[in-house]
Amino acid sequence: MKTSRVMTLLCHFAIVLILSSPYSFAQSSKEDLTSQPITIRLTNATLIYALETLSVDHRIPIGIESSSDDRKNLLLNIDTSNGGTLSDVLNSIVEQVPIYRWEVRDGVINIVPNQSRDQFLEKLLSTHINRFTPKTGITKFDIRNTLADLPEVHSLLEENKITLFKYGDYVYYPSIYTKEVDLSISDTDVRGVLNKVVRDSEHKLWVVGWRDAKKDSLTISF
Repeated sequence: MKTSRVMTLLCHFAIVLILSSPYSFAQSSKEDLTSQPITIRLTNATLIYALETLSVDHRIPIGIESSSDDRKNLLLNIDTSNGGTLSDVLNSIVEQVPIYRWEVRDGVINIVPNQSRDQFLEKLLSTHINRFTPKTGITKFDIRNTLADLPEVHSLLEENKITLFKYGDYVYYPSIYTKEVDLSISDTDVRGVLNKVVRDSEHKLWVVGWRDAKKDSLTISF
């Protein structure tokens, strides 16, 4: 009788551990990401420059959903030269640019509009994707184009008479090929695809926004 009860208790304990482990791993991953020390000093830097510095120099995977009220001429000052964490840097950024907030999704820092959120961009990023299977070793432009050509995304763009700005940025950036890494992902959304790319490839920053004030040409960049 005693042995049976002990076995029952052990089984219950094992079930609790199994059910709680994903949450624990997610918490640990999030805390590991945001608590890592970051030494950075920027003066009169734009928001995008600050995020590029984190993604390029410190290899932090980041995604930004542009706000309709984004003031690109706003300059930031960030200094953690006397010690600080990624969380401190991100908090400093959103304190100076309060139209945004930061959160961790899929192991990636996502900068999300706190106000003046563009309804179409929000809808695009939450659009369900059945399967994304890009070829390995392609350029970041091809990754973007493959995403835009998915039937779910293509239909959304067509319905709203929006084009993807594809060719203008080829002139300004070299054709950097992605390393042989599998970026396939299923049963997710557009944000999940973008987060997968910057988390697992060498391209560490995604930005989604509009080419200009007309809002008829979408930009997706890495």
